[in-house]
Amino acid sequence: PDSVDIAVQSCLYSGGSGVNEDEENNVIVDCESRVWDLRKVNMEDPKIVPFWDKMMEHGRILTRERAPLEHLQDGDALIAFMDRQGIDHACTTSFGHKKVMGEAYDPVGVVIEAQQKYPKRVTGYVSINPLVSTWKDEFKFALDNGIRAISIYPPEGYYADGPECYEVYEHCLKNGVKTIFVHVGLLSMRALELKYAHPLTLDNPARDFPDLNFVAEHFAYPWENDLIAVAWKQPNV
Repeated sequence: PDSVDIAVQSCLYSGGSGVNEDEENNVIVDCESRVWDLRKVNMEDPKIVPFWDKMMEHGRILTRERAPLEHLQDGDALIAFMDRQGIDHACTTSFGHKKVMGEAYDPVGVVIEAQQKYPKRVTGYVSINPLVSTWKDEFKFALDNGIRAISIYPPEGYYADGPECYEVYEHCLKNGVKTIFVHVGLLSMRALELKYAHPLTLDNPARDFPDLNFVAEHFAYPWENDLIAVAWKQPNV
C-alpha cells in the first residue's frame, strides 16, 4: 500500500490479520503494531513497571510468542516479526506517554526510521497530545518526515469530542491528514482514566468531520457494542 488510507482499507477488507485465504488478491494488514526505543527510560520507575508487565503479558497473548520483549523494537525487529506471523503490511506507531516515560524518550524517531527503511511494508503514524503546547511542532516534524496519519490517546486526560481534539482535527484537514487512530477501550496504565476511553466520544467528531477517518483501536473492548453502534451510524469510523 502507498498510503495509510489504502492500508486501513486493506485491513478492513481482509479482516485485519489472520489466515489469508486468497493469497493472490488479499493483503494482510496489522492495523496497530508498535516499535519502540526504551533504552533511555527508567524501567524501574514505579509508574512504568506495571505498564511494562502488562505489555509483556499482552505480547505473549496476542503474538503467541514466548520470548520476552526487548527494550528496543525497531523496524528490523518489526519486519522479522511480520514475516514470522505472515503479515504483509503494518500500520505502526510507538508508545506515547512521554509525560510518564520522561523527556529522554523519543516516540517519533523510531517510527519514522521504520517507515523510511521499509516504505513498502510499514505505514507509520505518531501520537499527538493536544494538551502539550508543542503538539503542532511535533505534528509538522512528523509530516516533514513522511508521516501521513496520527493517533490520539484520550486517557491522558481529554475526550475525543472535546475542544482540544477538535483543534487537532481541523489541523489535520488543513494539512492533508485524513486518518486518525484513537485509543478506546482497555488501559494498561493504572494512573490513566477509563472515562476518557469510551467509543461514544467518537460519534460527534465523526459527524462533524466527515472527511476524516477515525480508526477505533482495540475494538473498544469491553465496549464493543457501543462502538458497533457508532460505526453503524458513522461510515467514517
